[in-house]
Amino acid sequence: MFENLNSWSKKIKNNLKPENIKNNISNSYNNLLNYIKSYRFHYTQLFTLLKILIIIVVSIFVIFPIYYLIAFSFFTNAQATSNEASFVSNNFSFDAYIQAFNNGYLSAFLYSFIFVAIVVFLRLIILILGAYGLTLLSKKIRNIVFTFFIVFASIPEITLHIGFLYQATEFNWSTGMNVLNALIFPNLFSIFITLIFVQAFQSIEAQKKAMAKLDNLSWFNRIRVIYLPNLKSSIWISIFFSIIFSLNSFIWPSIILAGSEVKVLAIWFRLSGSISANLNLQNVVAAGAVLSLLPIVIFYFVFSKKINKISATIAN
Repeated sequence: MFENLNSWSKKIKNNLKPENIKNNISNSYNNLLNYIKSYRFHYTQLFTLLKILIIIVVSIFVIFPIYYLIAFSFFTNAQATSNEASFVSNNFSFDAYIQAFNNGYLSAFLYSFIFVAIVVFLRLIILILGAYGLTLLSKKIRNIVFTFFIVFASIPEITLHIGFLYQATEFNWSTGMNVLNALIFPNLFSIFITLIFVQAFQSIEAQKKAMAKLDNLSWFNRIRVIYLPNLKSSIWISIFFSIIFSLNSFIWPSIILAGSEVKVLAIWFRLSGSISANLNLQNVVAAGAVLSLLPIVIFYFVFSKKINKISATIAN
């Protein structure tokens, strides 16, 4: 027993030595740190697995409707009208695409092209001039205008459409070919693109503007030499977003073009499978939806390098 006490006392004395205390503390700290690292490693693995799982689930929810839309567009009319549920067509057929194309696709595409071209052109003129005017204002007044923009942007879209419809009715734009006016004008303003142009104008060095005045450059040369190089990226962004927004616009065209012969792609596809008052073939509608998406997809693939380059420039 005394031998045990002596050994314990020796251990205690040995542990109480300053160098041993320091070593013990260091060892305890290292053990704790290793435990935390091990726990963190497992936690990181679990978090990574959870992220992958979320991405897979979200991808399924996003990709599956697109897959089913495309797959359903290859169904025959008999399969589409049958009560049998199927995710793959037994008879791969382009008949739905032919029917959709022959049911007014070119007309809807032409109206969409005219609509988009006018919106893009007028947007550039209006927003560039508006942004330039904003840069001439004092910072205080400009902030007030920006605050108004933010408040305006928070208004529900359907509320704005009620006002647009009232104005269209007042100007007699809700009938005949005048519906194109009603279709175009609500799409001419964009807070986002306006702010991009304002930022582009503000990025122009004051020295360049002063030199332009000293050299007595004409307005054309001033735009070409000073403003245009700084506005190129913003102009491309305006074109890209205006095209995509105009082609994807659905609610307002559905309201103003209801009952009109004028149809744009965004609403044409819904009736592309209509063969009678009571029958609208959904496989043809699916094919029409795919056809209506083609211009956007082709546009993106043609200009994808330009879009990515501009996005990288803005990010930097």
